[in-house]
Amino acid sequence: MEKIFTPIEVWFGGYFELAIDLGRQIGNDAFNTVLTSIWSLPNLEGPYTDLQMEPLVQRKVTARVEQGEHLRGVLIVDGHQLACGTWWVSDDFQGLDIVAFYVPIGSIERVLGKAAMPTGPIGPELTSIVSLFHKVATMVWESYKFRIALVGHEVSADANADTITPEGLHFPIYEAILPVTHRLAGLIGGTSLGEDLICHAVHIDNG
Repeated sequence: MEKIFTPIEVWFGGYFELAIDLGRQIGNDAFNTVLTSIWSLPNLEGPYTDLQMEPLVQRKVTARVEQGEHLRGVLIVDGHQLACGTWWVSDDFQGLDIVAFYVPIGSIERVLGKAAMPTGPIGPELTSIVSLFHKVATMVWESYKFRIALVGHEVSADANADTITPEGLHFPIYEAILPVTHRLAGLIGGTSLGEDLICHAVHIDNG
């Protein structure tokens, strides 16, 4: 049985993630709608809750906030099995509600090698993961109209539609996914992700 969850290095190094700003105090029902959308991705197996057991020997749970802040699963990328997960937070101080879909850096390095690490411009090893993040964003959008989403290494703290600026779009942010009605959409431009979303690629220097 291939070990996906239990090698200790899998969960080290932070997350390469899609962080989604859902708005302010949206409530559990809306959170559950978003989580259900994410976990319906065809390339995704789960969710599960126990990191001490491999996915094949534990039962799946329902994708709901009542299961806890973190849910874990297996993301199938070009035939490779990567550990992945979702987490959500309702920030009472700022009033922001955020959901992130992530792949641990440790899993990326273990399965795809150090060349795939998100330490500079996106290489071919990460392209397929980013494409799946795009699918997740569009699937979530169909069920819940989010405010902004960011792709990058540990970018959840920056996923705030009220405060994000063109100057703030830099490494470790790789991409910003915006509704076409967002105030930045006309300023920064991007490629279309359906009729209502654009994806702006952030320029990242090799050095």
